[in-house]
Amino acid sequence: MKRINIGEGAMVYTVIYRGHNGDTCFAVAIGSPDKSIAWEQGRKSFKRLIALVPGNHSPLTHSKVS
Repeated sequence: MKRINIGEGAMVYTVIYRGHNGDTCFAVAIGSPDKSIAWEQGRKSFKRLIALVPGNHSPLTHSKVS
């Protein structure tokens, strides 16, 4: 999976966001290690941001397991 650069920094996050079709989606991104700054970076890159999870993870959603 390609990593998206959301701003300065080298911390890896799994970004969980709502896609244009309403599905819950995720991406791996690199941003600031400071949580407040990373959240703002994420909001600028993902307009429908739900969560930032430190590290590289593969979340399971209902559509992925059914």
